[in-house]
Amino acid sequence: MWQNLRNWFTIRKVKKYKQPEDVGVISFTQALAEAQNILICLPWSYIEFYVARYVLKYISQEETNHHITYVVPGEYSTAIPTRPQDRVVRANGTSRNKSGLFVKKLEQEVLKTDYDVAADLSRPFDLGTSMLCLKSGAPLRIGIESPYSHLFFNIEYVQPNNEYPLEIAYRSIQKTLAIEDG
Repeated sequence: MWQNLRNWFTIRKVKKYKQPEDVGVISFTQALAEAQNILICLPWSYIEFYVARYVLKYISQEETNHHITYVVPGEYSTAIPTRPQDRVVRANGTSRNKSGLFVKKLEQEVLKTDYDVAADLSRPFDLGTSMLCLKSGAPLRIGIESPYSHLFFNIEYVQPNNEYPLEIAYRSIQKTLAIEDG
């Protein structure tokens, strides 16, 4: 209950936040193909993190010039397979304020790059990672559907109703980012 109330108050503030400049109509596939800098916010839940990690492990095997910044809970940071051009930003329990947003220092570390694509793999809704994606200013912001996701993302994946909802949602994001699993 308190989390919902806190989200409600914070969402009211978010609505006042300046939205990224409207880029007009863009070619989705062309924008993805040309993306140089990608922000991926991984889930904070242990189970969800490992499902997302399993699905996204193929990124590290690609020989592309994409630069990927991962925002990862500190205790899981060594579990992310990265390439030399990738960056892992580790967050911990003190990385968030009372509203669930990331503190300025971590936010500045993440946002020192201009992103072409931002993806939030959190489920359920995570205000901190969703706000990072919004503040990234990326023209393509991808997230999993939630009651608040329309405020942060311009591409939302609906969670399927079967026994493997997370894996299917993450695989959809993987396919959107054109990351094949060999």
